Amino acid sequence: MDINKKELWYREKWSKGINPIFAGSFFIIVVLMTIFVIRTPAESENSKKIDNLSKGFSIVSIILIIYVIYINVDHNNKIEEQTTRQQSFQISKELYINIVEKMARDFPETYFLYNEIDNFDPRSTEELEKVIKYDKDKRKLLDAFYSEILIEVFQDFLSFKQYLVGGQFSWLKTFYYQFQSPILQKRWLEIKDTYDNNANNLIQKFIDIGKKAKENNWDQSKIEEELIKIDFSKS
Repeated sequence: MDINKKELWYREKWSKGINPIFAGSFFIIVVLMTIFVIRTPAESENSKKIDNLSKGFSIVSIILIIYVIYINVDHNNKIEEQTTRQQSFQISKELYINIVEKMARDFPETYFLYNEIDNFDPRSTEELEKVIKYDKDKRKLLDAFYSEILIEVFQDFLSFKQYLVGGQFSWLKTFYYQFQSPILQKRWLEIKDTYDNNANNLIQKFIDIGKKAKENNWDQSKIEEELIKIDFSKS
């Protein structure tokens, strides 16, 4: 994601100068108008020249107005897309920076959830509970709090994934491993009614693949093969 940071945060700027195609077309129109006025018959020279010139400039004015409207609409669409790209970039910031920093500050109560997601400690949650001193009530509160944040991050991903510049498969794997956490699964089951059906179906697929992987001792390539089969087109 880092290599695309500048691209994600690029702000659309107003175009400088006039579009060459438009400038050429405008020049041709002016030339044709001039020739038409010059070649107007002598007997109606004054009135018809003024009338034709007036009509010609009216047409040019309409063309200019349409062009300005087009430029504004195109510019606003690009700004809207860039804004959405910036919002999608917040996914990585929230997931890899803010959340990790917050969980680190709330140690040791958050140690169990974070280890289930990242698997940096080979000991099981049950083993860690025997050796780490923590406040049970505080841990219960923080488990629920961070689980809900992680689920929200996944839902944000579904909303903005089409605007992500980088590949999406790395995100897919990240969320897959995230939802292998028993703590996160438990909280999701408690509040799943607050999320849309599409998000819930995808989360359930992550969980199902994880169960099959554990039961059949799948290697990394087999897990990736199953993840690729997930249909995200409806999200």
